[in-house]
Amino acid sequence: MKWKNTIYFPVLYLMVFQLNAQTPFDCNGRIYRVVEQRGGTVLQELNIDPAGRKLDIMDLQFYRDVQINGIAYHPSQNLIYGVLLGENYRLCRIDGDHRLSTLRDLPLPEDILFVSGDVSPDERYLVLLGYSRDQSTNLAALIDLTDPAYPTEIIRLTTTSPVQRQVYCADIAFHPTTDQLFGFDDLSDRLVTIDLEERKIDNTFYPATDQLRGNVPSIFFDAEGALFGIGSPENGLVPRRNLYHFDVVSGEVDLREERSYEDNQDACSCPFRLKLLNRVSSRSAPTCTELTFTFTLINRTNRPQEGLTLTDTFPTYTEIGEIEPLPFPGEVIREENRPILHIRNITLPVGNFSFAVKLRIRRDAPHTTVYNTAYLDGIQGTETARLPSDDPDTHQANDPTFFAIRPLHIDPLQEELLICPDSTITLRADLASSGLDYHWSTGAVTPAITVADPGLYRLTVTSGCEQAVGDFRVAYDRVSVELGPEQDLERGQPLTLQAAAQSHSPIISYEWTAISGTPPDCADCPDPVIRPLSDTRIHLRVVNEHGCPASDILQLRVRDFGLFAPTAFSPNGDQINDVFYLQSRAPYNFQYFRIFDRWGSLVFQAREGTTNSVEASWDGSSRGRMMRAGVYIWTAEITNLAGQVLQTSGELNLIR
Repeated sequence: MKWKNTIYFPVLYLMVFQLNAQTPFDCNGRIYRVVEQRGGTVLQELNIDPAGRKLDIMDLQFYRDVQINGIAYHPSQNLIYGVLLGENYRLCRIDGDHRLSTLRDLPLPEDILFVSGDVSPDERYLVLLGYSRDQSTNLAALIDLTDPAYPTEIIRLTTTSPVQRQVYCADIAFHPTTDQLFGFDDLSDRLVTIDLEERKIDNTFYPATDQLRGNVPSIFFDAEGALFGIGSPENGLVPRRNLYHFDVVSGEVDLREERSYEDNQDACSCPFRLKLLNRVSSRSAPTCTELTFTFTLINRTNRPQEGLTLTDTFPTYTEIGEIEPLPFPGEVIREENRPILHIRNITLPVGNFSFAVKLRIRRDAPHTTVYNTAYLDGIQGTETARLPSDDPDTHQANDPTFFAIRPLHIDPLQEELLICPDSTITLRADLASSGLDYHWSTGAVTPAITVADPGLYRLTVTSGCEQAVGDFRVAYDRVSVELGPEQDLERGQPLTLQAAAQSHSPIISYEWTAISGTPPDCADCPDPVIRPLSDTRIHLRVVNEHGCPASDILQLRVRDFGLFAPTAFSPNGDQINDVFYLQSRAPYNFQYFRIFDRWGSLVFQAREGTTNSVEASWDGSSRGRMMRAGVYIWTAEITNLAGQVLQTSGELNLIR
């Protein structure tokens, strides 16, 4: 699921035909919100002052008797998508004339809340995040907006926290350049990120905050790439909403404006109309090597932009090399003996377009850090006619693209690399520059090699100016697990299964299965509980961080309730069978233990004791006098190891 620079042309005609009756919004750093009000939903435009301290709101349209949520701005269509809440989730769309269209019912689970949404960076999907107090994980719905049938894919997400396995995010927003998906989790009171490719929610990286204790139903990026949210400082039925700023680097939350009470809501934004992204292939390069700069021009207006000029002035100790063919009309001009890139008379269609430029670092280049900014000039219809480039791999808006010129160096990243027996590992140096020669101790001359055996592997890298040597040490990462000896349990007796695992790297996966008998209550927990009803064989398979497996089997023998009561005893002081008490394989709790004579009179009673306890025994006396020889009846109410309360009784012969 790669978002970057992807355009879906096969359905372009269908989409244009379908959308030709829709009036587009004007995407110019605008923010939109829907709020439930007066038996319906109102569409609003939000404006934040330049200092980010005050929020102005303008009502645009009221939709009676409908609940709209999960809204997301589609950058190239300039339309707002969302869901209508009701008996079924229904996909809807709002155009620039504020007309609401219902598109189709969505096959979403009705018992899960899908009220947070945004359009994916490739502009193909409406992404909805689902959560429920009855679910152990989150679900994400990917609704394909390029297909008129709007097919929907449901994927399951896990978290990085071993304790909190889901998040409650009332809204989500993609960063406009890094493509990172953000949300605020009101379970842990922290900013979280969501990786749809890895199907993972990172809810441990950012710190928790005491500024927010309620949910954040509106979260959005402004035109400068800053993340804001409208949320509640505390939980409540009618919560007070405030404006907050989120630092996406540190995760800190800053209260910007205290506001009033508001109902359910959701927000979206179109952070920019035109954008110039400048990505470098590596943050570090030695002399006599090449870097690749990828320029991406994004046009989110409703028409092609004509007469643009792109200019990038590189350092004097560099040389511009190969330039890829332009994906749009334009004239490439090279200056003689000067590393300045000019592309003039650009006609930029609507969409995302990228091309690459090779930059060679000369022998005389100093060891320094370079900050590079390209400019797009000739922009019409905006406040400024010149647009600086933005480094898409940082969260800061319109910042220069930086790289360092450093001595050639090989960093294996780890002192020792671990592999599983019967597996392989790929060794490579962290060098993204081109123009390097590689030579491994194995004889290979490729940037990377794949090995299966432990040992020392040496890599020598040579540029036109320098040489570097690096060693890669590979060792086996062995993992083992033991469940211990076989055990005897009573039928239904709870037992916590515990595995003694040894591994060089952390265990990341547990898989419990019942070969025979009763399965445990959790198949992927480190220490599940089992209540076997018959003889059971349990198999455990663990996998560590490097994918190395190990397994073991535990035999559980199930026995019925095991209580033993002697049929006779002789309290004559010879220290042999002088007392009578209930006995068992394991100690049971009893509520009472009573003994009666043959006429039904109570002669002995013990309460709330345990079996196998001499302290809860009868010595053959009652009220200080010894009882006659004969037959006595005993009764008891006992709780077995499975938690069942049992009534039991028997006869006892007292011998003198």
